[in-house]
Amino acid sequence: MRNSVPAAFTGKTPTEVFDTMTICEAAALPVPVLLSAFGVRLVEVDAGKLAAKGISGQLQGRIGDAVILIERTMPQNEREATVRALVGRLTPTDATVSLPGPYTPDKRLVPATVSGGIVHVECFDWCTTGHMDEDLRNLEDLDHGGKHNDVNVSHMHDNGAPHFLFGARLVADPYSSDPAARRPYVVLNDGLEDVSLTPDQTDATADRLTAVTQQMRGMARIARSYQTTEPAPPAALTPPAAVPNHFPWCAPGACITYERADGPVVEHHSASATIHAPGDFDGHGQIFDAHLSTAADEPGWGPSVSVVTATGNGSIIDSTATLDKLIDETAAALKQLRAWRGELGQAAAVPGDAK
Repeated sequence: MRNSVPAAFTGKTPTEVFDTMTICEAAALPVPVLLSAFGVRLVEVDAGKLAAKGISGQLQGRIGDAVILIERTMPQNEREATVRALVGRLTPTDATVSLPGPYTPDKRLVPATVSGGIVHVECFDWCTTGHMDEDLRNLEDLDHGGKHNDVNVSHMHDNGAPHFLFGARLVADPYSSDPAARRPYVVLNDGLEDVSLTPDQTDATADRLTAVTQQMRGMARIARSYQTTEPAPPAALTPPAAVPNHFPWCAPGACITYERADGPVVEHHSASATIHAPGDFDGHGQIFDAHLSTAADEPGWGPSVSVVTATGNGSIIDSTATLDKLIDETAAALKQLRAWRGELGQAAAVPGDAK
């Protein structure tokens, strides 16, 4: 096990390390080395101080100047996972991020309208469904649904109108013939279909969202570096000589050359940042895909980020404010998915479970 930062990152600032270190490289480093590389201090607080707030750990600050708080009595086998999870939430700007503590399932009796009458049913504390507002034909038709957590994006050609990319929601169907659906699970929706996720699949999706969020921030930094008051002429967008006719962020084999009457035009493409959907997703296999691109050989064209959903709908983003909004909403959805993980893993049995 290494006890120092790899030579490739020696001498770099925490921000430079964060921008260039891969997820695999970070996972291979011991926690103390990882914290040192990213400029993070680990602080232990008195037992019960975080638990009283319903959290197991907290990150405060930004890359290069951050503190992670954990309780000094936290079991050793939980410390590394907690610290690594919080390091994964680091951003270039100041933020406070908390990991939820152990979830204690809680249910209460609420009234519901069934066949024109009122019955009382057990309902989860996270359920936001108005059971009195829906007149169900049969009690077996009753289900539970939590708050909708949606990711919306507006692009540079739509005058700021939001476009729905995907949403996530905690649900449960206590009278389902499928035992797995009687306990809470997460549903992702892209506007066309639903995908049901187990707790482990929810974790896997949240991990991918973390990686995509970091990649998109990198795209934003690259795109922002080309922003000027007036569109830059082609000469200002000339790629470095080391890779003729291509930008440093171009992915090998991804760029496309078009032959035109006045000569060839290159459409440049970066590697994609993709969120893959667990299980069957109507054959698409992804929730959405994003990449940086530009037709640098055409006057006035600068880098922009293309975001495409599994259905083929998408947006072109060349505004840093718009991309920052998408990044923030994706990070918020990720935070909610991780919070749900604890609820999924510890939810109690509900009506209809086999005794």
